[in-house]
Amino acid sequence: MQFTFDYRETLERRIIIEADTMADAIQEIERRINAEEIVLDSEDFVGGEITMPLSENLLPQLRDCGEDVKNKNDLDIVVDLW
Repeated sequence: MQFTFDYRETLERRIIIEADTMADAIQEIERRINAEEIVLDSEDFVGGEITMPLSENLLPQLRDCGEDVKNKNDLDIVVDLW
């Protein structure tokens, strides 16, 4: 039997920009990102989650495990890793 999971990682870095206005600061941060002066990597890892895309054919198995589900909209399976 195969099971399908989605894994999502979150990377985050706080960056301080000196500028006269917020619009200028946004423009500068966008410029740096587009110029690849700012590139997030494993040092910026802040967490991850595993989710299971649900399908109607999974529902009988979940009911067999004691889950009280009527349709796939009843479920939100997320495993936060950090």
